Amino acid sequence: MLSTSIKGAKNEQIYDILKKDILRLTIPPGEKISETILSEKYGVSRSPIRDALRRLKQDRLVIIEPQVGTFVAEISPFDLLEIFRIKIANDPLAAKFAAERINPKDLVPIREKFEKVKMLDIDKRYQLQKEFDDQLHMFIFNHCGEYLGRICKDLFYYSERIRLYTTKCTNTRLQGSLQEAEKILIALENKDPEEAYRLSKEHLENLYAVLCNTLGVNV
Repeated sequence: MLSTSIKGAKNEQIYDILKKDILRLTIPPGEKISETILSEKYGVSRSPIRDALRRLKQDRLVIIEPQVGTFVAEISPFDLLEIFRIKIANDPLAAKFAAERINPKDLVPIREKFEKVKMLDIDKRYQLQKEFDDQLHMFIFNHCGEYLGRICKDLFYYSERIRLYTTKCTNTRLQGSLQEAEKILIALENKDPEEAYRLSKEHLENLYAVLCNTLGVNV
């Protein structure tokens, strides 16, 4: 399933849309991509579609097999581990910088979302908890500085594929993750950069351990 069509889309738009659809699993791993269908969807010739697919091949997100077709690349667990290690290095710094810069009043909508999540039974909260988690991350990345924010957002979209593995974790981990996220939210509300850094790093290291355990990799 593809995102909403944009008739007459420009080359860069097509590349961005396809990339996000792949990273967010809207187009699942292994699915065949039709140039004809995409050209009709976006109201363009097949040339800009080919250009976007070539760039996605360079990103290692699609595989182009001559005389066979173009397919979304399967997920490599080792790529996911590498991405997560980079996130552990960058995301805590983003939380620290954001805590220094933000107006705590801007966090009110995120706090409200958290309170809604907290009221739900644990077996019914996954989707809303994901929305809260995404909202909190994007807030941090939008307030940590342009360059670091751009890096963190790219890694965030790539790490969406990690959810295929970490969503297999227990309700205990789901609850723990929510509690860790609330602590980060409190640190931001208190404008405490060092605590925001520490808690973000601790949260990611816990998730990394879950991912490694799910993949059968020694931490």
